[in-house]
Amino acid sequence: MDDIVVYRIDENDVHCEVQEEDYDPYLKRDSKVQITNFQALFLLIQGFIGTSVLYAVFVYKEGWLTATIYIILIAILCNHCLHILLNAKYRLCKLLKVPNLSYGESMERALETGPPILRIFSRISNCTVDTCLILCQLALCCNYSSIIIVLVPTTAEKFLQEWFNTSFTLLFFISLIPLLLAPFMKNLRILANFCILGAIFLFGALIFFNWYVLEDFPSFDGLEITEPNVANLPYFLSPIVLSLQAVNVVSFMEGDLRSPIKFKQFWGTLNFGVLIIVIFQCSIGILAYFKFGQMADGLYFAISNESDQRLRVCILLYGLALYVSYGVQGYIFVELLWRKTERRRSRTKFFLRILLFVLSFSFMVVKSSQISPIAEYIIRIVLVVTVTLLGIIFPVILDICVKWPHDFRRAKYFICVNFMLIIAGIIIISSILGINEISINK
Repeated sequence: MDDIVVYRIDENDVHCEVQEEDYDPYLKRDSKVQITNFQALFLLIQGFIGTSVLYAVFVYKEGWLTATIYIILIAILCNHCLHILLNAKYRLCKLLKVPNLSYGESMERALETGPPILRIFSRISNCTVDTCLILCQLALCCNYSSIIIVLVPTTAEKFLQEWFNTSFTLLFFISLIPLLLAPFMKNLRILANFCILGAIFLFGALIFFNWYVLEDFPSFDGLEITEPNVANLPYFLSPIVLSLQAVNVVSFMEGDLRSPIKFKQFWGTLNFGVLIIVIFQCSIGILAYFKFGQMADGLYFAISNESDQRLRVCILLYGLALYVSYGVQGYIFVELLWRKTERRRSRTKFFLRILLFVLSFSFMVVKSSQISPIAEYIIRIVLVVTVTLLGIIFPVILDICVKWPHDFRRAKYFICVNFMLIIAGIIIISSILGINEISINK
């Protein structure tokens, strides 16, 4: 059946629009390695979980009800923008009749036909998106590795010293081995299976943590219900956004999903994964703050000094889960750079994996030196800026361009919502400038 050309006459001009025969990009994809929604769920969990969970408890100083509302609202914002990105990419692929487009390619093609004021950015958009993705992945890997090296050897030394005469130096170098091997996953399916193991470590840590906290649990009399302070908003806005945003993982694995439609349905994998992380975040936050009080600003610093074996097991399991998260982010970092190379050879990918380890190890050394605060602040800025651009602002711009001109002109609600989302992204980026007292990590 031939395409039908439809002429739409508006008040000021005439638009020619082609109504295509039914073309579904999802049915045309021929990925060599496809993953199920079950595997995608665990990839999502490992993508969401970062070291910001350790600092998310700070928000509960605003009162447990206020904090829970904040976390839910930010989760809705981040999840809504992820759906915007997936729907806009699908509509663009359907319009261009291509099975799949990368995030950067989608931005470039959408800006070419978007509002005239945005078309001038089409040539640099692909490079800008890819640069943000690569910088985000590198910052995440550096941050993961620096936290792992603090958690695993220290906790393992305390845990084993009762039975063995262990050396911290030996444990330190042993803990480097998984960091070196983590990005060497052959494909996304194998990585997804390792994420199942990471989720077991993660929820095992949660069980041991709840076991310790709920024993001799104090009364709720001293726990504030609501005590909001707008001045404290920048202190927890960035870490909560970072721990509830996994746009890099979602945009990367979306092309390899076996059932992408089910992935983004209302009761689909994406929403279910966000729900799990919100429950995890709220339970850790409220219990940790109520148990540790003011010491819960940096949660792992508070509980790593405890002598209780359950807490040591909790921290050790959480560190092992971070190894898997490091592997996920490292795999994406290597694949993004490798796909940008003109000659895709196996030795090039091997070099990129070693490069990632060297950069991560270099950041560990820098973080242990006197310039540690500067290095942490740079990583913090890179994470907040890139995650907010990729997860909130760029999806909205992509959506505006894809729906230009008809949907954009006719839907005032659509215009207002998208501009509000852009303003929210700008506020999140600007909030990092006011944070000097706590460390915010993904």
